[in-house]
Amino acid sequence: GFPCEKTKFVSSSAEAARFLADFLVPGDLLLVKGSRGVKMERVIEALLARYDAASVPASPGAAH
Repeated sequence: GFPCEKTKFVSSSAEAARFLADFLVPGDLLLVKGSRGVKMERVIEALLARYDAASVPASPGAAH
């Protein structure tokens, strides 16, 4: 039920990381949900590398 024009398909976690790094703005909240098999942690690593990790609030129970 979500409109196609509001979705974005990417073929890899690296491509997702590049897209999100250009798409996100300060104050946005991002939930990264996906399989370790497709290496979704690369999205988080790329975003933390681009933005100051100290400025990113940790979620409860998250390890930094």
